[in-house]
Amino acid sequence: MSTLDFDTLRALAERDEAALDALLQQELESLLASANPESSRRLRGLQFQIDCQKRLARNPVDRCVRLSRMLHARFNELQEALQHLLAGDDAALNAHRCEVVTLARHRRVQKKRPT
Repeated sequence: MSTLDFDTLRALAERDEAALDALLQQELESLLASANPESSRRLRGLQFQIDCQKRLARNPVDRCVRLSRMLHARFNELQEALQHLLAGDDAALNAHRCEVVTLARHRRVQKKRPT
């Protein structure tokens, strides 16, 4: 992990944004490589969502607002789940679970149904 201070990173952002982005990607890959495989997959998915929001942003302020909204949405989901957990509301927690059906299995079931 890099130990660059804020002023160095700010100067890099002002001088060479591409270098700052390269440093960010390097740090992200280092972090994701050190995570366990299950967490790494989830973190990569989250990073994909972050990158998509960054690309959709029209300007740096829009980027900040979009990422802030993502953060708040995740925080609210976590807070809600914790409240249900503390209240012992298993039904609310299980409501977010779903059955994952592979496409091959779905096709076999569809073929067996009479038309």
